[in-house]
Amino acid sequence: FPPGGESEESQVASLGRRQEHKGGEVMLEIDGSIHSGSGTLLRYAVALATLVGEPLHMVRIRAKREKPGLRPQHLQAIRACATLSEGELTGAEVGSQEIFYRPGRSLPAGGNFEWDIGTAGSATMLAFTLIPLALYGRGPLRFLLRGGLFQDLAPSAVHMAEILVPLLRRMGAEIRLEIQRPGYVP
Repeated sequence: FPPGGESEESQVASLGRRQEHKGGEVMLEIDGSIHSGSGTLLRYAVALATLVGEPLHMVRIRAKREKPGLRPQHLQAIRACATLSEGELTGAEVGSQEIFYRPGRSLPAGGNFEWDIGTAGSATMLAFTLIPLALYGRGPLRFLLRGGLFQDLAPSAVHMAEILVPLLRRMGAEIRLEIQRPGYVP
């Protein structure tokens, strides 16, 4: 627990709350507009929900942003989590400010997966979403990600290759990163 001795429930309450939905299903509900209201909250919430198998309802996604709601890079990240866990995702479309996500029961035993953001949206942030899932997968996973590598508000692919990947390797992760073709925002 943090120095203040807060319980797990009070920590969760600061970010979200468990809410009963139709049919009595209890889901963790998170307000996507809290703090900076960035897509990072969405990506990490979905990735962590996948790892712990907790259903998630996220509202007001990126509400404070100039273009609120899901952008293509956020959409691919949450679709990737749903694909890897064989989960169920509703409300997932560009511009949506609300999603319901029910992760599947387990991560794959291995395989090759490919996601194309379709824009210059951050492929590195997509990788940040997928790395924890790959580390807890039941076998080797290989991802081919297409998207932007050098955005102003996201870690660059060079940062990932030179800083994050070596750090994860020192921690025991078997991880590799190859930049196949760097490019620029069109």
